[in-house]
Amino acid sequence: MTFGLNLLTVIQYVCQIIFLAVPLYFLMVFLQRTRGYHILYGVFGIFIVMLLVARILRLEETSWLLEHAVTYLPFILIVIFQPELRRIFAEIGSRTGIRGETPGETAADSASQLARAIDSLSSQRIGAIIAIERKESLDVYTTSGRKLGVPIIADLIECIFYPGTTLHDGGMIIRDATIAFAGCIFPLPEVEDVRRPYGTRHRAAIGLTEKSDAIVIVVSEETGLISIAYHGHIERGLSADTVKRIAQVCFGQEEDAETALDPDAANETIDPVTQVISDIRQGN
Repeated sequence: MTFGLNLLTVIQYVCQIIFLAVPLYFLMVFLQRTRGYHILYGVFGIFIVMLLVARILRLEETSWLLEHAVTYLPFILIVIFQPELRRIFAEIGSRTGIRGETPGETAADSASQLARAIDSLSSQRIGAIIAIERKESLDVYTTSGRKLGVPIIADLIECIFYPGTTLHDGGMIIRDATIAFAGCIFPLPEVEDVRRPYGTRHRAAIGLTEKSDAIVIVVSEETGLISIAYHGHIERGLSADTVKRIAQVCFGQEEDAETALDPDAANETIDPVTQVISDIRQGN
């Protein structure tokens, strides 16, 4: 009987560890795709250092205060990671739901539709700015826009950016090969020298890519030129075919290229966007 009780106790402990460890592991994996995890490490790092110093110096009041502050850390983390947590639940809901076949659903179709829209906007000299979200969440920039959650369809993109419509002045965010938001306001670059040679859309594209790993496509309403911004830099005078190839990298080869578009890994792998632009220029 004792052996049976001990075995049951062990099983209970193992189950508790699994129920706590597995969700925590996947949560940490998800948060590593965002910039917020740096804040998480910073908060815990500072807290541990302060607690150790207080213990070594025998600062009893400070130690007591820090130990009781642990109770409020979960609330602090909820505030810090509010956009990320919202996205986690949104992804869970989208994966558990049943989706039917829709236009632009596959990576190839989505890339083709996007390139077709960019080509049409360029020929008509209609300004547009479209951000393709990658590993880092762009939720912080969605509050100013309108949530759509529709497939990538060329005609729809053209309608959104057509002059006089409600959302034409803002930026579009593409997430998981769908038009997630439109009418969003993107940040301008912090460096003053970058602001001078470009218009508002191009500056916003540079500013957004300085703060995230997004790929931003811009169509100039003055010249019709197509530009692509990434890692705080911008390439101008590209073609719709270049947009299609880059979109295919973003939509269909995320796992293969996930480290290549990471600025921290820039020295280890070739940036796929840079490679595509280089190939286009060389006629490949």
